[in-house]
Amino acid sequence: MHTGRRMVLIVLGSISAFSLLKGYVYFASLLLVFVLPSVLLFTYSWPRINIYEKTGLLTTVLGMSMFSIAVEFIGIKYEFWTFSEHQDKLLGIHIGDIPLEEFLFYYAATAQLCCVYIAIKTAFLVHGITSKGFHDWLEQKKSQAFSGKGISWAGHLASGITAAALLLVFRRSAHAGVARAKLSGALRFHRGIPRFSSGRYFPGWAMAVGPFFFTALVAFRKFFRSIHIPALFFTFVINMSTYLLWEYNAIVRGHWVYNDQRILGPRLGVTPIEELFLYTTAILLGVSLYEATRSVLVQMYSSCPDTNTTTASEKTR
Repeated sequence: MHTGRRMVLIVLGSISAFSLLKGYVYFASLLLVFVLPSVLLFTYSWPRINIYEKTGLLTTVLGMSMFSIAVEFIGIKYEFWTFSEHQDKLLGIHIGDIPLEEFLFYYAATAQLCCVYIAIKTAFLVHGITSKGFHDWLEQKKSQAFSGKGISWAGHLASGITAAALLLVFRRSAHAGVARAKLSGALRFHRGIPRFSSGRYFPGWAMAVGPFFFTALVAFRKFFRSIHIPALFFTFVINMSTYLLWEYNAIVRGHWVYNDQRILGPRLGVTPIEELFLYTTAILLGVSLYEATRSVLVQMYSSCPDTNTTTASEKTR
């Protein structure tokens, strides 16, 4: 195991160094910021978790990555953002209109999110730190809208709002006179940072992110009894910091260029405010999906437990 891990790290490190030398900074930074940590965390976590947790991890990586890629296709198709190579080169491989680097980003970032949560949760449980007190406190603070039938009602409402908002985004974007931007002529620079405007103003990115954000809150409330709240807190801090620093670098270097006509306008530094809600959505949905899958499997097979797959996380619940 240790030899295999070292070999993987050597290969990834060599690819990163080669990419930097050749000017593929975006690809190299993906490897260093997301792929390498994911490999390390995955190899640390995998032997320490049971079959239910492994299934939850793989389900979450696959599900959240597919969700993120679908959002990426929407963003590219309706020109919420695009990519430029004014400073750094892309590999030049595209699936649809999406650079190969984006697929690597979504799978690696999701794996990193899950593995960070699992590693922190495992460390807490080993030291006897559970989430029961936090669950009891949150239960006391919950509102009527998110209890009992309120959960079902809120879930249906979130689904309806999501469908309606996405339909509106598609229709408005399709009739907004948007043509595929030729970046060589569309790019402009604000304080050295590339930006572009295309089509009539319509905040489609906010309309697309908002309902998913609400859905993430409902999912978190639905499954929060299964979520280790202290682990989620530290996971949120670590991953949100990583995402924002990564996004700052991507925007400043011109890897990502947002369409000023498709965002609300306010920015946190150079990052559109919608990205904060997107990353919060990704973290809450990712952890909720992982814990939901694990909990359902544990309940399904609780009548015939396998002593070989029991870990600290099951013993403390």
